[in-house]
Amino acid sequence: HYGRGAKTVSSARRKSIMSASASTKVFITGSTGYVGTAILSSFLSAGAEQPAGFTFLAGTRDASSAKSQALKSKFPDGSDAYSLVTVDDTSAASVDAALQGVDTLVIIPPSMEEGRGEVGVRYVDGAKRVASVKKIVLISIPGAGQEGNYFHRQFIGAERAVQASGIPYTILR
Repeated sequence: HYGRGAKTVSSARRKSIMSASASTKVFITGSTGYVGTAILSSFLSAGAEQPAGFTFLAGTRDASSAKSQALKSKFPDGSDAYSLVTVDDTSAASVDAALQGVDTLVIIPPSMEEGRGEVGVRYVDGAKRVASVKKIVLISIPGAGQEGNYFHRQFIGAERAVQASGIPYTILR
């Protein structure tokens, strides 16, 4: 359940990943950050105007921000496979509303904020409340498992929440 190092996913593999038999909603937190943008861009660059069976919901705190608008401009015209979703990650009601009907939750904690692990915990709690989430993917960081260091303090809470959620998960360090 822990990943080591990033691997490049080939275009053929992305297309096979996107050929699900049933519709799958994927919610990506932190979609306007470096990692979130890279994940969405990977699918967009695969020529997947309408990835078979997938809908990507790009979570953002501010849909009117320059980063959000730049991401939205990459979405194919007329495609309902990609959409920007505004969520206040400090509000349980907002998180729950954003996760309604979501099958897979990809949690990318904010990169430069104190308490970033708490954001992950709030999304895990929301996933448990809405009950539609069948898989959680948490992007963590090397060092999160080393007690006492900065990264441990920032990420271990989110990792433990994911592990205790009862929802199948993958944690990438």
